This record gives sequence, C-alpha cells and structure tokens, in this order.
Amino acid sequence: MPITLSPPFNHLEAVFPPLETSFGFMAFSEQFYQQHPELSWKVWRASQLINLDTLYSEYLRSQTTQMDKQ
Repeated sequence: MPITLSPPFNHLEAVFPPLETSFGFMAFSEQFYQQHPELSWKVWRASQLINLDTLYSEYLRSQTTQMDKQ
C-alpha cells in the first residue's frame, strides 16, 4: 500500500518489510501509579491485547480514504 509523506520526506520510498519496528512506550506518573495501581496494571494488560497489525492496517486504510476525499 502506498504511503504518502509530506515535504521534505515525500521523496522517500517505503521499504517492506521494515528494517526496524518501534511501537513506542507507555508511562504512568509515579503519582498516578501510587493512586491507581490496579487501574495502571489493567491498562497495561489491555494494551497487550491490541492487535497492532490490524490497528496499523486500519490507520493506513483511513489515510487512503481521507486522501481520496481531497
């Protein structure tokens, strides 16, 4: 699927499969964790259930749809 990049990156070409993959990180403040330890763990465990392949595919599909409307 083509990826549209804005200047100055629009001259780059996507490489598949990716050379490196990074999913980011999740952090809670010490204060939040101390006040809500069980909720913090529930959020962490729930984040592990997210299907990142599906989420990213849906994101790319939405970007294509938005570009089609322009």
